[in-house]
Formats: sequence, structure tokens, C-alpha cells
Amino acid sequence: MRDVGLKADVTGTRLLRAASDVAAERGLTVDALRGPGLIDAVIERLLIHESWFFRDPAQFAALTAEMLPTLPRPVHVWSVGCGQGQEAWSVAMALAESIGADGWAVTATDLSGRALAAADRGIYNTAQLRGLSDERRTRFLEQVGADEWTIVRSIRPLVSFVQHNVTARARPVPAASCQVVLCRNVLMYLHDEGVAAALASLGQAMTMGGWLMLGTAESLWGVTDAFEVVRVGEAYAYRQAGGSPAVEGRVAALPSADALVAQGASAASAGRHDEAATAFRQAAYLDPDRADAHAGLAAALEAVGDTRGAARARGAARRLRGHGR
Repeated sequence: MRDVGLKADVTGTRLLRAASDVAAERGLTVDALRGPGLIDAVIERLLIHESWFFRDPAQFAALTAEMLPTLPRPVHVWSVGCGQGQEAWSVAMALAESIGADGWAVTATDLSGRALAAADRGIYNTAQLRGLSDERRTRFLEQVGADEWTIVRSIRPLVSFVQHNVTARARPVPAASCQVVLCRNVLMYLHDEGVAAALASLGQAMTMGGWLMLGTAESLWGVTDAFEVVRVGEAYAYRQAGGSPAVEGRVAALPSADALVAQGASAASAGRHDEAATAFRQAAYLDPDRADAHAGLAAALEAVGDTRGAARARGAARRLRGHGR
């Protein structure tokens, strides 16, 4: 398989399972999986695209209240790993509320062509509108079916979706063009060289004084000294140390599944169930055989009202425990 920057522990057990599923669907053996189309099908199985609108409200509050008032127009935001589009459309809504009908643009990228196609369509069922207030739903979506909603036309032209691997040398945006980059819950899945390549690309895309926002369970502490953390309202973001567009610095290992399970347990005990769900989900992604990660995810999702997701995670935990794991 071509290198897309994923960690070895992500592409080990998960890769074998994904390849086996794709081969079975096509009546092939795993050894017979050759060619870009089949390899892309395996990659699709490795990726997780679950998200919701305005995920981590503290970060969006920091974006609208603290960052946007200080940024020159037009504002260009890069949403990395946008999945099925909820993050990109949330950013677009926040920009429209803060800036108006123009003076901004969003470039949204993902490795998955299937996810990008869904994001570009911008059609969601009621369950996928999690995190979206009634006011925003009325303003930015139109109902097109009994249980389907579509993004309104007024903000569609300002959001573009591009298939892209964040570890690639080529960028989907011009150098020094983005005042804000959201790369949330992406870096933790990359091996060390992939992290270095991604940070180099992100840093080169950012303007002087631009902002980098990671997932709430992610940190660059001990990973690189090219960015410095800044508290913004109730959230944290990063700016390039010394204002230099060149990103260098040491790269070390990102959090392990053990650390993420502990982080999830701590967040859950403090009542931060969304944060707990993020940590447990990432732990389950890194180590799919961890029953405690799936069980913790089930409890966290139950606490935030995602009964369907909780049932899936609980079922995974039961299956693993049934096999003595």
C-alpha cells in the first residue's frame, strides 16, 4: 500500500481487517488486491468520518470572539480532515455570522474521496445535525425531505472541497494564505515522519501570526518546538514560534492508546463527556482490540445522547470481551 502517513499501529491490525473486508466483497484474496481503485477502497475502510456540527464549542467561541476580529480580510480557513463536512460547514456558518456574506473562504480537505463527495453534497439527516442549534438550522439549512436537510446556497460558493493527503508535499492552498488552520484529530493517526511533513505543510500555508487549532485531545507538547500554545478564551490554539513560516523542530511520539484511555476516563469523571468520547474513540482507532476503549466510548456517547453510537460501541466491547480480550 502506498504511504499515506498513517502510524504502523494504525495500519497493522486495522489494515488487515480492511483489506480482508474489501477482498471478500470483490471475491478476491488479500494478495490479489492491486491497483489504485482497490487500494483506495482499503484506505476508505481505515478512515473514520464521524463528526458533528460545532464540535468543541469553546474552540468556535475562540474563533469568532477572539481570532476573527483581529484578522485582516479576506479570511481564509483551511479545514484539514474534514470528513463528511460538518466541521467545514460549521466554520462557514461561524464566518457568515461574524463577517457577513463575503470576505472569507474555506478550503476543506480529506484523504477520503467518498467523505468529500458527501461533504460537497451538504445533505444531512436529522441525526447528523448534532451540535447545530435551531437558530442555525433555520438560517443555514433547508429541509429537502422528511428527514433530510441541505446547506443553503448563500454559503456554498465560499466553501471548496479538495481530496488531499496532509503529509503530501503539494498543498491545496497557496503559501502563507491561511489565517486559520483547523487540523483536529488528524495528527494523532500519523507516524512521526507523517507528523513532521504535515506540520511543515500547515506551517507553510499559514500567514504570519496565523492560528492552528488541534483536537481537544491533541497536543504538540514534546512533538515540536516550532509552535507555541496560546490560551484563547476557554480554548487553546497554536501560533508559529518566532513568527517564522518555516516549520522545523523535533518530532516525538504522539499519545498512546493507554494514555488516551486514561484521558478519556479522567474527562468522563469530570463530566466532560464529549471530550471523553473523543479520547476513547481515538484509543479504539489506534487499538481496535481494546474492550475498555469501546466500553468507555459507549458510556460517553450514552451521556451525550448518542444512543445509536453507544449501542455500536457497547456491542464492540461485548464481542471483544467474549473473545477474552
